[in-house]
Amino acid sequence: MSLENRMTVVEEAVIELKKLVISHDQRLEDYYKAMEESRRDFEFKMNALIDSQIRTEAEIRELRESTNDLKETSKDTLERLDRLERKNGNK
Repeated sequence: MSLENRMTVVEEAVIELKKLVISHDQRLEDYYKAMEESRRDFEFKMNALIDSQIRTEAEIRELRESTNDLKETSKDTLERLDRLERKNGNK
């Protein structure tokens, strides 16, 4: 193989290597973009989940308070009914 042929082969190899490096860089760039999008999507979903949990906990507290209020009201009502029955001689 002549020197000129060898140089041609080397030049072609260098061109192919350059194409591979460019292709690799593009794939890495695409990968990093996808990772960033995935991170943003995850953060959005995590924040939505946290907000939902906070709202749910607040609603549970409100339900507990209203249940306690209802229990207290029921207890007072039953006591009044009991007093009325005793006053009227039904017991």
